[in-house]
Amino acid sequence: MTLSQDRINNIIRCINKNKYTNDEIMDLYDIGKNTFYKIKNNINKKNIYNSKRNTKRNTKITPFIKKYIIGYVLRKKFFNYKKIVQLIYKKYKTIISKSSIYNILKNNKIKKKRSTRKYY
Repeated sequence: MTLSQDRINNIIRCINKNKYTNDEIMDLYDIGKNTFYKIKNNINKKNIYNSKRNTKRNTKITPFIKKYIIGYVLRKKFFNYKKIVQLIYKKYKTIISKSSIYNILKNNKIKKKRSTRKYY
């Protein structure tokens, strides 16, 4: 069951008044313990209660790092990913994984085979 914003605001007002106990508020608004404590804990954190969670992840790979990786790979005939990891750590103080490097290359249509092929 999804609670309307008006109902959530009424619950928050009751919690802030300290006139009712927790059990009385749960009975009054017919909500479960989990829902009640989610609302109560979010008040303390100064967040507005929302049933949907934030699914976007924060990334440590900035656009500057992406440009650096792409530029490095395109300049070299073949590269070693360990060398890129070391260079990025020295320059940006960020540790990234091998898969992150190859995902950046894949998203920019730079193939692993093309970038690591040796020319004789």
